Order: sequence, then C-alpha cells, then structure tokens
Amino acid sequence: MKIIQLNIVEFGGLKNKALELDGGFNVLWGDNESGKSTVMLFIRFMLYGLPKKGAKGMQRERALSWDNKRAEGVMTFEHDGKNIRVERRTAAVGTRLNDSLTVTDIDTGEKFEGEAGQIFLGVPAEIFESSCSISQMRVADVNGDKTASAIENMLVSADESIDVKAVLAAMDKVRREYKLNRGEGGLIYEAEREISELRAELRAATQKHLAYNEMSARLSRAEDNLEKIEQSHKVTSRRLEEIRGARILLRFEELDAKRQSLADAKERLSQLEESGKRGDILPNEAHAAALKSARLSLNEARVKVALRKRECEELPRLDGESQKLASVGERIRGVGGKRAFVSEAEELNAAAEKKKRSGVSICVIGAILAAIGAVLFAVTFILTVAACALGALLIALGVSSLVKVKKLVAKRDGLSLSLGAPYAELDAYAEKCLSALAASEALESSAMSKKALLAAVIEEEKQSKNRLVSLLEMTLQGTFSDGCDIMKAAAEEEERIRIFCDKRNELDRDVYALSQRIDEGEKALDGYDREALARSVTIDLRSATDKALETAELREKYDRERYGVLDKETRNIREALAALRGGLTQSPVDIADKISEREAELEKRVAYYDALMLAKTKIEQSGDNMSGSVTPVIANKAGELLAAVSGGAHGAVQTTKELGLSVEQDGFFVDADMLSGGTRDAAYVCLRISLMLRLFGASLPPLIMDEALCQLDDKRAEKMLTLLSKLSASDIQCILFTCHKRELELCQKLGIKVNGICMND
Repeated sequence: MKIIQLNIVEFGGLKNKALELDGGFNVLWGDNESGKSTVMLFIRFMLYGLPKKGAKGMQRERALSWDNKRAEGVMTFEHDGKNIRVERRTAAVGTRLNDSLTVTDIDTGEKFEGEAGQIFLGVPAEIFESSCSISQMRVADVNGDKTASAIENMLVSADESIDVKAVLAAMDKVRREYKLNRGEGGLIYEAEREISELRAELRAATQKHLAYNEMSARLSRAEDNLEKIEQSHKVTSRRLEEIRGARILLRFEELDAKRQSLADAKERLSQLEESGKRGDILPNEAHAAALKSARLSLNEARVKVALRKRECEELPRLDGESQKLASVGERIRGVGGKRAFVSEAEELNAAAEKKKRSGVSICVIGAILAAIGAVLFAVTFILTVAACALGALLIALGVSSLVKVKKLVAKRDGLSLSLGAPYAELDAYAEKCLSALAASEALESSAMSKKALLAAVIEEEKQSKNRLVSLLEMTLQGTFSDGCDIMKAAAEEEERIRIFCDKRNELDRDVYALSQRIDEGEKALDGYDREALARSVTIDLRSATDKALETAELREKYDRERYGVLDKETRNIREALAALRGGLTQSPVDIADKISEREAELEKRVAYYDALMLAKTKIEQSGDNMSGSVTPVIANKAGELLAAVSGGAHGAVQTTKELGLSVEQDGFFVDADMLSGGTRDAAYVCLRISLMLRLFGASLPPLIMDEALCQLDDKRAEKMLTLLSKLSASDIQCILFTCHKRELELCQKLGIKVNGICMND
C-alpha cells in the first residue's frame, strides 16, 4: 500500500489541508502544533475509523474538529495495482458517533465493505499501530501480548480472530473427561502408553525435521542475502574502481597541464633571454658584479682624485719676502755658496782695511817726519824742509790712501746692498737666504710628491673609467663622454641585468621545479594505460573528489565486510544443516502411520480421544513453532537492522513470545529499557520494521513515524535515514513526521531522494 494523497476537509485543528505524498520517502516537518500528529491520526482514522472510548479516548477528542465536533476527509492510495479512494465522515451526535465510510476502486468503480485497513492490510488497528504506525513518544509501545497472540492466531489458523489458546483449553477439557481417574490403567492404558511413546518419537522427529527445515530456510535466506551483498559489492567495487580511475585520469590531466606550464615557462625564458641579449652576449650575475665592482672602483678613484687635488690645493706656500730670500739663496748657491757670495765684499773690505792701515801709517809717518822737520827747523832748514816735505808727501799719500779706503768702503757697501743687506749683516743674510731656499725646495719636493700621487690617481681613474666603459659597451650601445652619464648608465645597466638575472633565475627555478614534478608524475603514472582508463571510466572526472573516494571506499569496505560475515555465517549454517541431516533417522510420517495403526485398534472413544490428543498436539506444535521460529526470525531481522543503524555497536536482539525486547551490547543481552533513549528507540523502530515485514509479506503498508528519531544523535539518525531510504527503494513507502529540519537536511547531505513537505505553510 502506498498513500498518494490526503485531503483533510475537517479533522482536529486542520481544515482544507491537501498533501501529495511520494511513493518512496516522505518527510513532513513543521513547528510544534503545526498538525503533524494530527495528520498521522488522520491516516489511522481513514483506515480504521476513530478508536472506541477507553484508553484512546483522547485520540477521539483530538480527531473531532474543535468547533463542530466533526471529522471528514478523503485518502487515495495504491494497493496491488489498484487505486483506492477512501471517503469518511464522522460526526458526534450527543454521546454517539455517526460514521459514513465509502471505499471505492477508482479505476473500476467497485465498492468495498468494511474498514480499509482490514480489507487491504488484513490486520486490526492494534496490529497496525504496533507495527507500521509509530506515534509520537510511543516508539517502544508494541502492545506485545495482543500483537504476539494475533501473530500466533494468524500463523496457526490463518485467522487472527480465532483464539488458539481457547481452542486448546477446550480440547484439554475434553481430554480430562476421557481420561481415567489418574490416566493409568483401563482398557486403553497400554494403547495410550504405546501411542504416547510413539508420539514422543513423533515429536522428536518432528522437531528435528522442523529444525532441519528452519535451518534450510535460513540457509536459503543467507544464500539469497549473500548473493545480494555480492551484487552490491560488485557495484560498490566498480564504483570505487571508476573513482580511482577517474582520479588517475585527473592526474594525467594535471600532468598535461604541468607539461604545458613547462613549455610556457621555457618559452618565457627564451623570450626573456632573447630580449636581454646585447649582440651575442647574455648578461649574467658575473657581469653585473663586474659592473658593480668597476663602478665602485671608478667612484673610489674619483674620491681619491678629489682628495689628492684638495691636498695639492692646500700645499703651504712661501710669502713674498721668503720667496725673495729663496731667490737670493739660489743666487748664492749659483755663485758657489755663501763664502763665494760674500768674498768680493770681504776682499773690498780687506783692501779698505789695508789701505786704511797703510794711509794711517803713511800719515803718521808723514806727521812724524813733519814733526821731526819742525824740530829740525832750528838746526837746519833744509832738513826741516826736506822732512816737512817728505812728511807732507807722506801725509798726502796717506790721505790719498784714506780717500781710496772710503771709495773701497763705499764700493763694499754698494756691493753688500746690491746683495740685499749691509755688509755687517751680509753673512747672516746669506745664511737666511740659504735657509729660505732650503724651505722652498722642501715645499717644492712635497708638491712634486703630491702631484705625482695626483697623477697616479688620475691615471687610476682613467683606467677604472675605461674598464667601466668597456664593460658597458659589452651589453649597452653608445658612447660615454660624461662621467656622470657613465655612472648612471652603469647603475641602470647593473639594475637591468640584476632584474634580468632575477627573472631568468626565477624562470629557471620554475622550469626545474616543473621538470621535477613532471618526472615524478610520469614515474607515478608509469604502468597506467590512459586510453584504457578513459574507456573504462564513465563518471564525470570532476566528481571524483576526496569525499567521493572516501565514501566509495567506505561503502566497498562495508559490503566486503558484510559479505565476509555472511559468508562465514552461511558456511556455519551449511555445517549445522549437515549435522542435522545426519540425525534424521525416522520420518514423522512413518511414526504417524504407526500411531494410526494403533489408534485403529481402539474403540471409537479411544480413537476419538487419540484424534483429539493428536489435534491438540499439532496445534501446540504449531504454537511452539511460532515461538521457536517466527519470533527468532523477527528478532534476527531486527538485529540486522539495528546493526546497520548502530554501525555494529549492537549486533543482535532477543524477544520473548510477547515481543519483550533485549539488545546485545558488549557480548551480553541487556533489557531495552536499560539502554539510552536513542538506542532504545532505534531498537524498537528496527523491531517494528522487522515485525511489519513478517506480518504483511508482499502487501506492505506504509511505515509511518512521528518524531521516532528525535532521541537519535546525528550519526545514528543518518544511518536510520539511510535504512529508511533503502526500505523506500525496496517498494516500502516511508512517511516521517518531525518538528525539525534536521532529518530533511541529513537526507540532502546523504543524497537520499526525499519528498519534503513543510507543515508550516
């Protein structure tokens, strides 16, 4: 059964509400009091009507509209290829309810009598609510006693209304009437004892055959599941191989892109080198370093020239007087030295001194002679005259000599003054002039040394300039007449070469790095056939993300591990089945024939009694079979579902005949009420699904849940939603009511196809 459409004319707090449902997975979400639980109650109302008064009286109150106490609506569903329309109207008249129901086959117009749930699902409302309809906050409410009894009645008598326990009680009463006092002795005692023994053998053989049949059924189911899982594993393996192949193809594309990048980098490098060439010369770091060294050398040489020029400009100079003295000193040196310079003056001075001494001597002698003549005047006149004359002559000669002395002195003084100093200072003056000359020569020697150094640094500057020009002309066209232009050009060329070398080195590094990566990529992809991969991969390469790979690996691993577990279980079942086959020594049919032969010998009463006992035994065996086979099957299926939901944390469940639930945890079975709310709810949801699958067989009803996942964490909720999506994919309609968008968002995250309906609208 799949509900197609709900039209709520008037029901509880809802009016004129239409809902279109999908045959697969539906999530109806909305705020509290938006009508989700009311919609769920409406579905029950359309299938079974309103519950009778009693424990579910509140449902009746919630179903009837608040203003005029009426419930009305239409539900359309598909069942076994038929489109069925259910129209129902219930109104409260005093304390009674007037109910109008029409169930119609839309395609043929055929009318059906009775409740739609009973007609098409074949179960009463209690079984419907205990299996496929989970109301809010009642996940664990399975109504175990009634549900278990109904299952027993249906499996034993094909009619849940026949009370098997009551029939057994009646038969037991008849047995007590036919049995002698204590059941011993009498005409039929021996026959009863023999028949009892045969019945014991029959029960044992029957149990063995039932166990064998059950084990055979388990083997068949296990082999079917193994085949399904194997097919699923093939699909997930193929998906994983395609994703891995797609990722390898992406790596081939990345390798192509790197090769293109390498070609582009080489092209840029070639263009850069071509643009950076000057003739046949390709600038490099050594040339830039040489330019820098030459530029620094030239700059250093210029600094030295400036310093040497400053030194030359700052040389000490002789004043004018000292220069004159130095000039005289040079003359003194030119005439042979100080002695030679003053010798003439000294000779004149010596001659004057000699003349002076001679003149004075002559004058003295003349005076003496004159005096002698005066003395001799009295004696002799002649002698006097002679003496006086001679004295006068001598005096005249002496005076003449003294006059010459004056001339010699004047000439000496004139000569001294012409040399630059009086005769008395002439010696000291000559010494002073020679000292000035020595100082002048010392200054000139120092100046010559400085000038020689200046010439050397000028030559060094010239050589540095020529070297720099030579280096510039290697990579730069043009002539350089101005030194500043040379320095500027050198700095600019050095910067150009540095930038060129940086770009070239960067491109070299890029080319090297890309070459390395390409080599690594080619080695890593060596052995892969790209064309074969391209033919085998059918998915979009861009979808082969890390997340997709991780998901595919997890799914493949999950199927592989499930296959391993189920394969081991299947082998164990085969071994157990072989062991059971060895114990099948007696046929229940043969034993039953023996019992029939013995019973034929008894009187009709005994025959009737034996037949009654046999019927009772058969019915009891059927009940035992339900407990021993059906309930474990329900539990096993619930365990499988719970293992999937819990990620293997809980791998099995056990149930009592009344469907009481305990869950395997850490190797022990724990009562479900002792577990956390989320785990308990998950276990009971799995039990309900298993119960639904067992009860309804191929004609499955919708699985309807109201807030059944509210206590599950996100991780467990994802697994439960995955399980529900698989059920939806296997032709089971799922309808989930929730007050949060979490379940819808998780479905979108997991890629689950879902029909989302907002109840807030």
